[in-house]
Amino acid sequence: MLLQVEKLCKNFGGLRAVHNIDFAIESGEIVAIIGPNGSGKTTFFNVISGILPVSSGKILFKGQDVTSWKAYDMAKVGLTRTFQNIRLFPELSVRDNLIIGRYSQNSSGAFDGIFHSKRLRMEEQRNNEVVNEILEFTGLASLRNVLATNLPYGAQRRLEIARALASEPSLLLLDEPAAGMNPKEVDQLLALIRALKQRGLTILLIEHQMRLVMGIAERMVVFDHGEKIADGQPAVIRCDPKVIEAYIGTEVNECARD
Repeated sequence: MLLQVEKLCKNFGGLRAVHNIDFAIESGEIVAIIGPNGSGKTTFFNVISGILPVSSGKILFKGQDVTSWKAYDMAKVGLTRTFQNIRLFPELSVRDNLIIGRYSQNSSGAFDGIFHSKRLRMEEQRNNEVVNEILEFTGLASLRNVLATNLPYGAQRRLEIARALASEPSLLLLDEPAAGMNPKEVDQLLALIRALKQRGLTILLIEHQMRLVMGIAERMVVFDHGEKIADGQPAVIRCDPKVIEAYIGTEVNECARD
């Protein structure tokens, strides 16, 4: 099991944002977390990625207990994420945003910089190789010198994913990657996620666009009021009465037509 979460809880004072969540994802899976706004999805992401501390419970990543680890520790061992609201470095180029994404994988320090050590030179070579390959893979190569702030919205979304890929993760968390995208941009995102799947990358995403979720997710997990209420294949989840009541709604549910 790549990631395993046991009885995870996150409280903010008297507010129970995430309660008693058991969750697991295997290598190579694409799993979608869905649920109404305020159901604890992003809080769950923030906790398992090390941005927020755990109130109680356990997080295991690659068999190691990482419950108390910080975000930079998680990135170093292969868990990276994007955010619901784009968090690029707007005044830096596309390429420089990716170079920053390589930081967690670098080990050189001030000494290496002063003396331009062999370790630094090898890291710079590796960084350039990885960044150039990701730029080609994500379709951003022709935009490498463009400032992030000048990119179209869909390209900014792709750049955020590209920056996360720069750290060579084994598990990628995508928080509403299609938010604000037009249908063409959603199709491009679908193609990119499918290509990442073919590379063997494990992906956990939060998403409200059911067309995207049904098109790529092998499994769906449903949150409501901070609790997990369903976990299974998309065709089963969309017909679950609890899920229909809490999130999907009868007016958009296709089960009645099956």
